[in-house]
Amino acid sequence: MAKDIVVDLAIRYGFQVLGALVVLAAGVILGRWLGGMIDHRLQTRAMEPPMRLLIVRVLRILVMLFAVVVALDKFGFQIAPLVAGIGVAGLGVGIAMQGVLGNVVAGLSIIFTKPFRVGEYIEIAGVRGDVASIELFSTTLLHPDRSRVIIPNSKIVGEILHNFGTMRQVHLTVTVPLSTDVSAALAAATDVVTRNERVLKDPAAVVGIVQIGDGGIKIGVNPWVKVVDVAAAEGELNRSLAEQFQGRGLRLGFGPAPDASSASRVGSGGGRGGACGGDRAEVRRASADGARGAAAGASGFSGGAHRWLRYRDRRRALALGAAAVGAAARAAGAARAPRSRNGLAGAGGPQHAC
Repeated sequence: MAKDIVVDLAIRYGFQVLGALVVLAAGVILGRWLGGMIDHRLQTRAMEPPMRLLIVRVLRILVMLFAVVVALDKFGFQIAPLVAGIGVAGLGVGIAMQGVLGNVVAGLSIIFTKPFRVGEYIEIAGVRGDVASIELFSTTLLHPDRSRVIIPNSKIVGEILHNFGTMRQVHLTVTVPLSTDVSAALAAATDVVTRNERVLKDPAAVVGIVQIGDGGIKIGVNPWVKVVDVAAAEGELNRSLAEQFQGRGLRLGFGPAPDASSASRVGSGGGRGGACGGDRAEVRRASADGARGAAAGASGFSGGAHRWLRYRDRRRALALGAAAVGAAARAAGAARAPRSRNGLAGAGGPQHAC
């Protein structure tokens, strides 16, 4: 009995199910073929990838929807009530997915208005990078370290966008001492930029002095390169600059600034060195006397403090300490006092300050 029911259902609805499956399969095949053909046509016209992908996906979805409607009709479903039900369900889903739909609308806005394109370098929402892909829901940025930043499209629309384009300016600095030949240094930097193959000829690179300080001169080297060559170009240019400057005998790094006052002091001191050479023994003896006087003063001060602690006599302790400090000061002054060449300090004798 059950077998007869199965056979009866198979005869009654078998062709309808088979027809629906054939329609669905034909819809999938037709959608893929039509999407591939349209994609190839759009590629030959040099259409941008986001726009091309959007058109292909919409076309495939329309073909599949048509195939599903035809397959349901083969099953005997009423299409009008189904469409009404889908509309009501779509309204509820739309309210529940406002954020997702907002990203979709923002993605369509980006695709049609084209504020930036794939391959350009942009900065937005506090992040920057190369635009790797633009989709309906999000935009992907690629960093030089090959990491990816995925930004929802709703965070992009309405924000301030900085689009660098497909090329960027590299900012390098070279520091040379103040005594360096500036013309030779600028010529060396310009030669390095001109010979590098990654540097673009248009716009021209900017090479010049950016800062002059007490320690050296900073030379700015600012060439233009493609976005994909930024990291490689920086390494190559830095190495070439170092090799070029060293090969031409140009020093790199900071150097001390010449001091005229110190040079004059050194010269005058050298002139007096011979006159004061004979008094070195006397200076050493005076220094020794001063040291002994300072030691005696310190001993007297400690003795005064000890007596103060012993006899509780504050006035006497202060007097002893003051006397000790005065003796130490007189001994130090005697050690620093200038002496004449013959050791006499008379008022009429010639004085030679060392």
